[in-house]
Amino acid sequence: MKLFVLIIGWITCFHSLTAESQWVLEMVQTPASERGLAPNLCSLKEQFAFTWMEPEPNGKATVHLARWNGLAFDATQTIAESHQMFANWADIPSMVETRGGDWYAQWLEKLGSDTYAYGIRMQRSTDQGQTWQPLGWLHDDQSEVEHGFVSFALEGKDARAFWLDGREMTQPKGNMTLRTALLAGSEIRDERLLDENVCTCCPTTTTTTPDGPVVFYRDRTAKEIRDIRWVRRHNDQWSPPNPLADDQWIVPGCPVNGPSVASCESHLAVSRFTAADDQPKVILEVHPHKDPSHKREIVLDDQAPLGGCSTVTTEQGFATSWLGREGDGIVLRLAEVSLNGTLTHEQILTQLKGPIFRGRTCAISKNDTLWVTWTDQRGVHLGRIRLNG
Repeated sequence: MKLFVLIIGWITCFHSLTAESQWVLEMVQTPASERGLAPNLCSLKEQFAFTWMEPEPNGKATVHLARWNGLAFDATQTIAESHQMFANWADIPSMVETRGGDWYAQWLEKLGSDTYAYGIRMQRSTDQGQTWQPLGWLHDDQSEVEHGFVSFALEGKDARAFWLDGREMTQPKGNMTLRTALLAGSEIRDERLLDENVCTCCPTTTTTTPDGPVVFYRDRTAKEIRDIRWVRRHNDQWSPPNPLADDQWIVPGCPVNGPSVASCESHLAVSRFTAADDQPKVILEVHPHKDPSHKREIVLDDQAPLGGCSTVTTEQGFATSWLGREGDGIVLRLAEVSLNGTLTHEQILTQLKGPIFRGRTCAISKNDTLWVTWTDQRGVHLGRIRLNG
């Protein structure tokens, strides 16, 4: 598949905080069709994989992947196909590669006739996606309620999954919960409850730090405060839920807007969306692993952004993509922040087509090139930015 370049030329529509050359967004043609949705990116030891869904008119849906070989995408591979898949824009399929070379992939399938009765299916590949072994449900519960919003962290040679689990919602006063399990070879084990009351449909995000895996998610209180919290595993023990920040965002319904975390050897960064006091913002927090109290918060966007953040590591620090506003339109923004929390670069990358009022971006960083994918009324898009080129 050929690569073509689209140089965003409307300079008046973006700004940079430095005198350095502006980033150039290069659009890369994806293997997705016009029906494609739910794009995602998975960093591999060599290059990366692009995943997406293809819904069919007959009700069947397929999860595909294509590996980037450095010049173009290899032939499309099929992860799974089913007439029971739950395809949507918010809770999307994903995959992870372990240090041992296993690939794990997840997607949603219906558990019952109700719209939001679905669970998380898992598969494993030991030959880089050529064949897949079904592992069954990620969770040991098959109640006809919501299970989803999976994120993966590396743990030794295995992978750990985190997800939102609605099994308690079968009771009159039951809540959505946060749970985790270990993916070890062909086994799914060590399922644990981490938080007994969380927001019902905001994506989770996780990373592996020198002390172990940590997961960030949107919590929920009895007063409908929905701020970001985190849980960490250290010395084989799980911490209680801890607040990332005291935004005090009171919202009666789920905003479908989760955090995004990235970490390097020395620091961790978490981006989040909040609309506390009716003031929408995208905020990035950066802190050293050894001293989380020594943190810096940077407001990346306070001009009524939509959120949908994705944060990744770069050679200079951390980069965050999100959906913002410019005039009456919706735009894709990108900012880079140094390890000490200094905003070094920020600009608009492109304008989205259509009145998109919800959505998310997905980004990864490979070889000092940032890749980001998103959707609008024109379909699935993928672009790359050479951060130092």
